[in-house]
Amino acid sequence: MLFTTLFYFFRQYKSIALREEIYGIDDIEKCSVLTGKYVIRLRIAAEEQVLISLSQLNNAPNISPGQLIINAQAYFGSIVRDLNIFLRPFGVEIRPDFGQLLLENFQDGYEFAECRRQGTIMKKVKSMINMFKERIFMQNTFRLFVFFCPYFDPKTKFWSYGEDFGACGKILGVLYHHPMRMREVIIDNILKAIGGGINSEDIDLDTFNRGLCDFTRSCFSITGNSMGSYMPGEQNVLHAATYHNYIPYESMVRFWPYIYP
Repeated sequence: MLFTTLFYFFRQYKSIALREEIYGIDDIEKCSVLTGKYVIRLRIAAEEQVLISLSQLNNAPNISPGQLIINAQAYFGSIVRDLNIFLRPFGVEIRPDFGQLLLENFQDGYEFAECRRQGTIMKKVKSMINMFKERIFMQNTFRLFVFFCPYFDPKTKFWSYGEDFGACGKILGVLYHHPMRMREVIIDNILKAIGGGINSEDIDLDTFNRGLCDFTRSCFSITGNSMGSYMPGEQNVLHAATYHNYIPYESMVRFWPYIYP
């Protein structure tokens, strides 16, 4: 049963084949010039129950607010590390922004019992877009939202949804489910979004390479903007550098090795 469920799941996410193709090719077209790289600023936010669920996987007793943040940073940071390994040949890296990791006071009018419905994640993302339309300065940003849902079907195809927003902005939404499967959903959606195939069922290497270079060259500059920046030099971003990496003082000493192993 478990094997069948995992097979069905992984069969849905074609960027896994894309990543295998990237590993096997040496002549990928690099989007940046010389030794520089484009750094994409990914703003990540999740509902409180998502942070609690991620922390409970570590069997952490008496979870403090600071520990919730730290554990979530470790989970999402590991995803960013994997993404940056795939993106390095293209001269592109992702830098996470944890400045507003806790998604608070989000009211979309849907009860938990309704979240298993087909259009739920789409409606949640559109609710965020409608909110951002009132805030012009937030439109050209790249955002990932993780929403909590206690009900899900392991065979569902509706865990995620994304939309382009503004000239360069992108908003991705994911429903929380098993963290191992969810990380594949997140990686899959981020790769397709920055490769010009947001919400597409499949994306090949040529399409991804062309879409990624078009996106970075059109939306980033050396002076930097709300989407990210162009960085000269060989410095690797990976997870070591983040925007507004919130580390509560009460947990800094205890959890620092957990974030940076």
